[in-house]
Amino acid sequence: MAKLLFSLVKEYTGNDGPMPDGDNRAALFMNGQTFDLNNLVPADSSRLLESAASINDSGEIIAEGRKYLSNGTRENHTFLLTPLD
Repeated sequence: MAKLLFSLVKEYTGNDGPMPDGDNRAALFMNGQTFDLNNLVPADSSRLLESAASINDSGEIIAEGRKYLSNGTRENHTFLLTPLD
C-alpha cells in the first residue's frame, strides 16, 4: 500500500510499489491519478526516487532515494524537486 501524506491542497505524496523490479517509486497522487516522480528525473541521472515525503503549496516535493555511483555502490539521499513553471 502507498504511504500517503496529506497537504493543504489535497495532493498526496508517498510511494507506489514495490514494482516488478522490487524497487519502490516516489509518487504524487492527484485528482485520482498516480504520477511516478522518476519521470521528472533525466533517465541518465543515476538516481532513483523511492519515496516522496511531502509537498508544499509552491509544488516543491521532498523525496528520498538513491544515487548510484560509478563504482557500483549507491548512496541514500534526500532530494528537493522544484517546479520549473
